[in-house]
Amino acid sequence: MSDPYERLRVLFARVYEPVALPIEVTLSKAAADPLVAPVFARVMAARIALLRDIFLGLGLEPAEAESRAWLAWAFYVGHHQLGDNEARPERLDRIVALLAGA
Repeated sequence: MSDPYERLRVLFARVYEPVALPIEVTLSKAAADPLVAPVFARVMAARIALLRDIFLGLGLEPAEAESRAWLAWAFYVGHHQLGDNEARPERLDRIVALLAGA
């Protein structure tokens, strides 16, 4: 898929709509644990890099793309830690629009 906006929307739909696996929520809460930290950091860095590439594809400057990638990751983690597992397409559309906007 070449359209970065559509890539962002599809990515969020795939991670936002299903209920998070309990292990993923537990691992994110244990991110400071010495055994978990290195693995969690690698996974987080890879996911943020993917998001940064999408935002760069939208034409954002590198610093702005990095900031929005971090915000997108924070939303993902927070969404699942809050236990907000009900699919809400209107919220998903709003989040994608906010993150991808000028």
